[in-house]
Amino acid sequence: MNKQEFVLALRILHNVFYNEPLQQYIDTIRDNQVLSLWSSVDDLDIIRTACDEINHSIAADGFEKIKRDYYRLFLGPGPVFAYQNGSVYTDRENLLFGDTTMKFKSFCDRYVEMELDCNRPPDHLGLMLAILAELFEAEMEEQVDEILTKHLMPWGPRMLSLVIENANTDYFKGFAILSSRLLNELVSSRNIKVEELELYF
Repeated sequence: MNKQEFVLALRILHNVFYNEPLQQYIDTIRDNQVLSLWSSVDDLDIIRTACDEINHSIAADGFEKIKRDYYRLFLGPGPVFAYQNGSVYTDRENLLFGDTTMKFKSFCDRYVEMELDCNRPPDHLGLMLAILAELFEAEMEEQVDEILTKHLMPWGPRMLSLVIENANTDYFKGFAILSSRLLNELVSSRNIKVEELELYF
């Protein structure tokens, strides 16, 4: 992937995970071949299978089932299968606005121009992907490395694995696989080492 493709792919994933599904956005994914962006990522057979599953899910499951799966996985009601906020994983008591949230907020205050919702924890997977895209596009290389190694990748793979394990639709399972492969490719291509944190969820 070149820089422009990475940025576009990250923004697609931001919309998938940060926002409640919208029919219009799902139609855009179906009609505009956006999944072809992943064609140059490693493990091409896995990528092709994930893309096929996403497209099949859009056709077979339909908008309402995909929307229900979003709430089931990420919001509730009922038990949440894959919390999208990092401190749920890194905090011993699985709290929102935990210590790692505050560290990421400090990072955002220093480097991020994007306006953040003060009522939502900033360490949300979808928001982090948007911020990563912004930093990547601005060629803020040190900050790209920092968000990957210190703020996102210590817990992101765990969250994505829970989506893969628990999704009722291949739409979210497929996008979790694409997210995982894309982030792994970024880490590998930049030759950086992810900090190890103890996870509690």
